[in-house]
Amino acid sequence: MNSRIQVLTVCGLLMAALFFLDLMMPLGVAAGVPYVLVVLVAMWSPSRSDVFFAAGCSTLLTVLGMFFSPGFWDGEQQVFLAPAWHCYINRFLAVFAIGAVTLIAQRRKRLEEELAAANELLSQRADFHSQHAEQRGHELGKANAALQVEIAERERAQTALAQNENRYRSLVDSLPLNVFQKDLTGKIVFANQRYCEELKVTYEELIGRTDHDLFPPEMAEKYRNDDRLVVEQRVTLEDIEEHIRPDGELIYVQVLKAPVCDEAQNVIGAQGMFWNVTDRIKAERAQRQADGKFRRLVESNIIGIMVAGLDGRVVKANDALLGLIGYTRDDLNANRIRWDELTPPEYRAGDENALRQLAETGTAQPWEKEYIRRDGRRVHVMIGVSMLDDENNGDECICFVLDISDRRRAEVQLRAAKEAADAANQAKSQFLANMSHEVRTPMNAIIGMTELVLSGSLVKDQRDYLEMVLESALNLLAIINDVLDFSKIEAGKLSLEELPFSLRESIGDMLKSLAVRAHRQSLELTSYFADDVPDHLLGDGVRLRQVVTNLVGNAVKFTDQGEVSLRVTVEEMQPDSVLLHFNVRDTGRGIPVHLHETIFHAFEQADNSPTRQHGGTGLGLAISARFVELMGGHIWVESEPGKGAAFHFTARMKFCDEPPQPMPAAEDIQGSGTKVLVVDDNHTNRNILRSMLHNWQMVPTLAGSADEALIRLRDDAFDVVLVDTKMPHIDGFEFVRRLESHSPLHTILMLSSSAGTDDHQRCEKLGVAAWLTKPVKQSELFDAIMSTLGTVRAVAPTAPVYDAGQLRPMKILLAEDSLVNQKLALGLLRKHGHSVAVANNGQEAVEAVQRETFDLILMDVQMPILDGLEATRAIRKLERSSDHRTLIMAMTAHALQGDRERCLAAGMDEYLSKPIRAQNLFDKIASLCEVNRAEEPADVAAAEEASPCEAPRIQWKDALNNVNGDDPLLKDVSDAYLQEYPEQLLQMRQAINNRDAKLLQRAAHTLKGSMRFYGVHRAYEIAYDLEKMGKAAEFEGAEEPLATLTQELAVIRREVESYLGRPSGDLPSTETA
Repeated sequence: MNSRIQVLTVCGLLMAALFFLDLMMPLGVAAGVPYVLVVLVAMWSPSRSDVFFAAGCSTLLTVLGMFFSPGFWDGEQQVFLAPAWHCYINRFLAVFAIGAVTLIAQRRKRLEEELAAANELLSQRADFHSQHAEQRGHELGKANAALQVEIAERERAQTALAQNENRYRSLVDSLPLNVFQKDLTGKIVFANQRYCEELKVTYEELIGRTDHDLFPPEMAEKYRNDDRLVVEQRVTLEDIEEHIRPDGELIYVQVLKAPVCDEAQNVIGAQGMFWNVTDRIKAERAQRQADGKFRRLVESNIIGIMVAGLDGRVVKANDALLGLIGYTRDDLNANRIRWDELTPPEYRAGDENALRQLAETGTAQPWEKEYIRRDGRRVHVMIGVSMLDDENNGDECICFVLDISDRRRAEVQLRAAKEAADAANQAKSQFLANMSHEVRTPMNAIIGMTELVLSGSLVKDQRDYLEMVLESALNLLAIINDVLDFSKIEAGKLSLEELPFSLRESIGDMLKSLAVRAHRQSLELTSYFADDVPDHLLGDGVRLRQVVTNLVGNAVKFTDQGEVSLRVTVEEMQPDSVLLHFNVRDTGRGIPVHLHETIFHAFEQADNSPTRQHGGTGLGLAISARFVELMGGHIWVESEPGKGAAFHFTARMKFCDEPPQPMPAAEDIQGSGTKVLVVDDNHTNRNILRSMLHNWQMVPTLAGSADEALIRLRDDAFDVVLVDTKMPHIDGFEFVRRLESHSPLHTILMLSSSAGTDDHQRCEKLGVAAWLTKPVKQSELFDAIMSTLGTVRAVAPTAPVYDAGQLRPMKILLAEDSLVNQKLALGLLRKHGHSVAVANNGQEAVEAVQRETFDLILMDVQMPILDGLEATRAIRKLERSSDHRTLIMAMTAHALQGDRERCLAAGMDEYLSKPIRAQNLFDKIASLCEVNRAEEPADVAAAEEASPCEAPRIQWKDALNNVNGDDPLLKDVSDAYLQEYPEQLLQMRQAINNRDAKLLQRAAHTLKGSMRFYGVHRAYEIAYDLEKMGKAAEFEGAEEPLATLTQELAVIRREVESYLGRPSGDLPSTETA
């Protein structure tokens, strides 16, 4: 149903309802007015006629409703004739309202239709314009697309043109050539960058200029004439010309010029390029010169040259070769010379090898051979061969033949001379060995007897004379030692040992011996070790001390005033080694620069003049340089005359696997925070002491004089005062005396090495807590401070200088054939309570050992009948049947390389070189035997006295210190050792039998640690040797050290059992089934 029908239906229903309502209403009521609603509803119909229809129907129903309303016909005549006037007025108003609304509705519908028509027309026009615009837009789009395509094409063309231009420009600029173009007037219109750089101008400066603006007149005129020739005759010109650069350098250039034409082929200018051919011209000249030299070489008689075929033909040869082999040029031209026939049969294998090398590489290594001359004689030659063809495809080679007959004769003579020199060197070495023995024997008597007499009561003059004799003898001994060291270096037989040592203790002890001479000359001797310098190292500590002693000794010798300082720092640290840097600096006279290198040569000294003030052999620095080289370092000097000298050297040392007990860490030191006042007038000393104290986390305060120190004491409180004795104005002793008001202070005095007994007594009277001898070692200072503060550090003691009286009386066998040496040794030993028996040769020594037991044997090496080495072997062989092992020390005048090793290999325990110094002798004995047991526990002392006729092996004092003085703990450790070591011996025996390297290394390492704990040096060294044999998987010869170690451990076991209070038992068997 469409909208019109719906509207008409609604209108019909509405009119019926209104008509029915009108009939029900009383006459006179304006019931027709609601018909206006029907007209309004009809307005919704799309047809304007429906409005008139609704209006007509509504009007008709309004009129009809009046006639059919109730009461219209009452009193028909009366009512009809005279109706109520208001009834007619209501109906008329209703009809008027319907008509008015109809007119309005009609007007509105017409306006709507007109509006719709206008909208339609507008829509049509809009569609038309839209279609027209779309068509025009489409046409404009086509035009725009065509324009864009044209623009893109133009841009592509421009881009391509720019790219081509850039490519062309880049190509031209990248050419290793100088490129240019000129117009007909000779002006440059184009050039590449290389051309601009060649003339050292910019592109803008170059364009428009002519050759006359750029080159000298003659050169510019030549270039202009060349351009005219190219332009006028239309030809291409190529030439090599001389060219002068802007900087004046003359070079040679290769020039290529051609005309430039336009589209009509009209010449519009000239273009060209040139490049530097100076190197080529020079090379061609050099080649011509070389060719000339080669031609002259070939034509000369210096070396024989031939061109030979690989088939044996000699194609060409110079006169030198023909003369060498005895042939003529006629023989060569007649092909009567073949190189394979010139070679003897025994050298043909070498020729074949050379041919193989030629085929593979085109050349052969030079080799020596002989040629058979035409007359049958042989000549020694050296031959070098190369293929003539660079690609090694030819069949001819060039041979250079050198006559070496004279050289071979010289080699024979040189070999004979070398054999004679070796024999002479061997004779020299033997002579030095014999002379060493012969010289050291009387030197032993001179030095020993002098020391023996000096130990007695003498008047002052006698003592002075004897001290001069002793000093002269020691100087002579030092010279002998230098000569022996130098002879070892010359013979190439000098090698370094690799043993553990303490760097600071070793160098510190050495410096103390030199400090006496330094302080005697009023010199300050100081030493400084950087904190990161490791202390326990593996190397040749003896040779290192010898180098430092030489440098420091020279510094003291050549310094008249001031100070000598030693500084040790780390140059380089590796995982298993360290490179140390030693610097010895003095304030002496200095060394001229031209002597800085030669001073390290043998027999060279800084002052070789006849009027020199100081003596010496001139070998010290040469020996030191060689030692440093063997230690993996180098040595040099920095000095200027009048400004002192600084000797430097580096040395590489390995880290030791088992370092001794280290200095406690700063956080573990009970003295951390201790306030220390350092009083010293020497700036270097103050800084060194401050560094040491800072390292222990103490708080140092420095004072450069006693007056300054007294002021600081008034202003602040200190725990310890560290004072130098030798200071200006107020010395150390007077300073301490003035400190009486500061009674709580702990004072430590630093005495010079020249201090005597009186100085020590003054320290005691002043109540000084401790006194140290300069230069002060770090460990000494630390122990002194700890002891003054009531804190004792348990450390393994360093090797002291023993007092001969500390040694307990021993039963000693002296094996010595020299009566003088016998008297000397008897005098020294018996003076200190030792019982001494004498054997005049090795045979008597063996017989004495068979008769009785000795604590120690002093064995001379060179004796009649049976020497010391054979006697030692015989004694060790006798001891295999018993558990007793006697200490044997070699005393020999032999001091050459390998003497000590031969003594130890024979079974000796220690080695002492003659001449024998009393202190050295007792130090060596004390290193084998325990001393100074006054402060040890009774159990330890009893353990050492348990075997009066046998030198103790165990250093009980060291062992006790290793457990911080805890005697019960030491007993527990010793009990565990007795239970473990038999198993370790058994493991080593099994490892050797089964060739188990790891087991041998592990068991020996464990036992080595025990021996180090007890301080048993010999057993430690044997265990260490076995450990190294296991590490290297070397089992040959391992049985002998194991047997020796077993004997050592038997003695050690008895000492341990004695200490534990047990009866000695048999050593458990280490044999395997």
